[in-house]
Amino acid sequence: MMVDHYVRLGVTRTATHAEIRAAYRRLAQRLHPDTHDGVVSTDMVAVNEAWRVLSDQGRRSAYDAKLRVETAYVAPPTGAPWSAIDDDDDNDLTDYDDDDDVLIPMVETVAARRWMVLITFTMIAAALLLTALFVYAFIRSGSTAR
Repeated sequence: MMVDHYVRLGVTRTATHAEIRAAYRRLAQRLHPDTHDGVVSTDMVAVNEAWRVLSDQGRRSAYDAKLRVETAYVAPPTGAPWSAIDDDDDNDLTDYDDDDDVLIPMVETVAARRWMVLITFTMIAAALLLTALFVYAFIRSGSTAR
């Protein structure tokens, strides 16, 4: 299981950028090597990594998606009967929201990449075709470079 950067900084997953920055600064002041005779603790390294991920909106979104996937399924306790685990209310998907779907950003990214590959391939094919037509027309005209 990945280390939860929100827990490490002591903020909630819905924390604003300002709250995350304040939590980071508080921990950084306490754990900074200057306050510990130049010794960099593993805690400071971990806090810096949490700040690096959560301070950037793109990294934070990707991290949140990974966190949702990782916490989406919790294994049942060993030896628990299925009747104790199975609850018909859990099968109701009426409260399902597209914001909870972690596959949407991945599918959109794949579609965008495929679209860019198609555009690039088309541009290269068009350039090659135009070059071939130019060479053919040049040869047919009987012109030679002198």
